[in-house]
Amino acid sequence: MNLQRPLLLLTLSLLVAVEASAQSATKFSVPGSAVTASTYDAANNAVPTNAVDGNLSTRWAGQGDGANITFDLGAAQSVQFIKIAWHQGDTRTTTFDVLASASPSGPWTTLLNRSVSSGATTSFETYDFADTSARYVRIVGHGNSSGNGWNSITEVELWGAANTLGALPVPGSAVTASTYDTTNNAVPANAVDGNLGTRWAGQGDGANITFDLSATQSVRFIKIAWYQGNTRTTTFDVLAGDSTSGPWTTLISGGVSSGTTTSFETYDFADINARYVRIVGHGNSSGNGWNSISEVELWGVGSTAGQVATPSFSPAAGTYTSAQTVTLGSSTPGASIRYTTDGSTPSASTGTLYSGPVTISATTTLKAIAYQSGLTPSAVRSGTYTITASSGGLDPSAPPGDNFDLTHWKLTLPSASEISAASLSNGYELEGTFFTDPETGGITFRCPNLADTTANSSYSRTELREMLAPSGSASAAANNWVFSTSSSSAKSAAGGVDGTLRATLTVDHVSTTGESGKVGRVIVGQIHGPDSEPIRLYYHKRPSDSRGAIYFAHDTPSNSTSYHAIIGDPNNLNPSNGVLLGEKWSYEIKVVGQAMTVKVTPEGRATVTANFTLESGYNNLSMYFKAGVYNQNNTGTSSDYVQATFYSVTHTHP
Repeated sequence: MNLQRPLLLLTLSLLVAVEASAQSATKFSVPGSAVTASTYDAANNAVPTNAVDGNLSTRWAGQGDGANITFDLGAAQSVQFIKIAWHQGDTRTTTFDVLASASPSGPWTTLLNRSVSSGATTSFETYDFADTSARYVRIVGHGNSSGNGWNSITEVELWGAANTLGALPVPGSAVTASTYDTTNNAVPANAVDGNLGTRWAGQGDGANITFDLSATQSVRFIKIAWYQGNTRTTTFDVLAGDSTSGPWTTLISGGVSSGTTTSFETYDFADINARYVRIVGHGNSSGNGWNSISEVELWGVGSTAGQVATPSFSPAAGTYTSAQTVTLGSSTPGASIRYTTDGSTPSASTGTLYSGPVTISATTTLKAIAYQSGLTPSAVRSGTYTITASSGGLDPSAPPGDNFDLTHWKLTLPSASEISAASLSNGYELEGTFFTDPETGGITFRCPNLADTTANSSYSRTELREMLAPSGSASAAANNWVFSTSSSSAKSAAGGVDGTLRATLTVDHVSTTGESGKVGRVIVGQIHGPDSEPIRLYYHKRPSDSRGAIYFAHDTPSNSTSYHAIIGDPNNLNPSNGVLLGEKWSYEIKVVGQAMTVKVTPEGRATVTANFTLESGYNNLSMYFKAGVYNQNNTGTSSDYVQATFYSVTHTHP
């Protein structure tokens, strides 16, 4: 087996905590009016505001996978961890994500992905994540273990470093200009030296001066003291960006100073997160073409007020089945990190100085602190890495049918023969083709390039075929499902209406020989109809690629094929955010009527979603899911193959 494969993360009910004093972590005040939700239970008054009313006997409840609740902090804050009290949290678990953003419309950063509550308490549970500067925090629910589809929260608390408004420090060395007046020593650093008797001056329309805040900050407004500002006006723009090469966002266009004072004048603009702020001059009213500034102050809130950002751990603390290589980092530029693995608490002068990734091969509590001269050291981050022999309750010594519910699947082999659901559930496995991974307990599917094929196919497969009535004929209506937009008679005869296929897997190997257009392709999930396929989900990595693309093919009912991007596409292979061989990821293919949603989630990263409207010609046609490996290369050497290991695979028809 591939011993380098990142292994299955079992559960996020972990011993993870931030050792922070009351001075470094504050509970943010969130009024009920600042809480919104995608849906709520009006019948039981389970409204969003209940999640912050301080009362554990009230709740917010939203039904359905993806129901979410959003908290507006009013301004960007350094969010460090979240506390959630779950309704009926002592009798069931809830699966959820936590996201953060600077805007209610996103983009969203995933802080916690598919976390699971303990199921042991109705009191607050604390969930830690890498410190994040954000204004909006969203909890996305994926249902609870009772299976009723509800996401119910009695109370939420958001904790972090409360940011205070002030002048953001900018040293003279962090100020540059496109030009300056050397004759009069009117250099860029003069604009931040605290002296109204010095100045920066640049001649010409477009002369500019740029201030580097050293890290992304929430910039609220700017104060400028203009040289000779009581006798002339100056026309100017203010821009902001994350890089000195742009792109730049215009905060003020065609601003004009008052012409009445040499003291600071305040110019407000929409709050923005940025590292660089630039003032572009367009000359002054005397007509001499100079842009001259005595002093500048940038006002806003930093991600931490005078304190180094708490270290981050990657991968996050958790339960793993093999040694983990952990990278430590801090979002404070230039910060140093010390860590311990013996249970002691590090400080700025004790512990091991971090110089490279830390290998953890046995259950260990990792603690780290970040520090920098002139700033308060960070809070200590602590995380326990539990290293176990297997994962997810899967038994590496058991056949696939003992670890997975295969009672409603049959299996097609590379020989084109089929294995019944009854045989799969009775311990069937085939060495080197369909077997239990001896490290993780997952189902491993392997299929060579050169093998037999089923009717109407040119490619071989080791693939499960859904069988809703497994004792009957595969073509029987009861063995298949239809869209809810189908006729009443078709829905009555079918074994299901609409459906969702979910899987978590690693693609372990793809083909490396044969025709260039076929090398590296494998299909890992499908919806199949009688003659065409509404979706075939591809993983595609060529030998020269470092990462694999994930995309899907769609057939119309008349078999016209198109390809659609998720993470890359056939014309965008080796995407920078692609998925490595051996990297765990999940997919969900969901059909409701003619609406199809495809979600792909690489472990520890944000979900990528594609929405697609299926043709009405698919109404009344029998559908079935397929999962495994369908090798899309029928060329190359006899020893070449594709392989994937599935850690979960479920199919539902609500």
